[in-house]
Amino acid sequence: QIKSAGPGTPVEVLGLSGCTRSGDLVLGFKTEKEAKQISAKRQKDNTEVGLRENELDPKALFAQFNKKSHDVQYIVRADTHGSLEALTLLLDQMNNEWINVKILSTGVGPISTSECEMAAITNAIVVGFNVDPQPAAEKVIRDKNVVAVYGPVIYDVLDRLKVETVGKVDLPKVEEERGRAAVKATFLGKKRMLVAGCEVVQGEMQVDTVLRVVRKGEVIFEGEINSLRVVKDEVERVEEGNECGILVEGTKDLKVGDEIVSVAMVDPKVYQAS
Repeated sequence: QIKSAGPGTPVEVLGLSGCTRSGDLVLGFKTEKEAKQISAKRQKDNTEVGLRENELDPKALFAQFNKKSHDVQYIVRADTHGSLEALTLLLDQMNNEWINVKILSTGVGPISTSECEMAAITNAIVVGFNVDPQPAAEKVIRDKNVVAVYGPVIYDVLDRLKVETVGKVDLPKVEEERGRAAVKATFLGKKRMLVAGCEVVQGEMQVDTVLRVVRKGEVIFEGEINSLRVVKDEVERVEEGNECGILVEGTKDLKVGDEIVSVAMVDPKVYQAS
């Protein structure tokens, strides 16, 4: 222990009641009373500024409810300012063509009741690294079904957060090509329905996918694959290199040499598995 330290001397100060930021100035006072008075006034001023910054007036609340479907909002807490900076940086990296990250507020320390109340109003996700909710905040989380993701391992928090984020948005389906088949013959099946005798040349043909007939590079018809047969057996899928019969409903314009494309409508892959 030392009684004083000059400029440039590294020291460790014990007994602080709060968490400091990197670059904060540490001031010395002659008496503890004077230090407490100055500290109390500055804490009050900072609290009032924070409340004004985070205050949501009726117009702001209305705007929150009318955001685009792929905007996702977060309230972020961490145990230290360094951890908070790292967590917000990782959140920012979650921005992509599907998700637009919006951070409503950040702070150091346990997850508070007011933050959980705000999350319930704005449909935000509460994120915490190495912090837990206060007991009263846990009750708000349970009673108001607030989505809260927190824990001591930052990448575990991030993985769970991505799952909850995708669950918050209503994203449109995207096309995923499953396979292509070359039309080798056409004939009429039962009830004079048009059947295409095909060879699967890429991927696989699947029942209940979108059917597209392509001729000379252009799509001339779009329908649905409702029936696939191998010889006389009804099947769900036919893989590359095999022959099959595809029931084509809704058109009679099908020729040898056409190509049939199987397209599935799937949920977009918002985040790659880590």
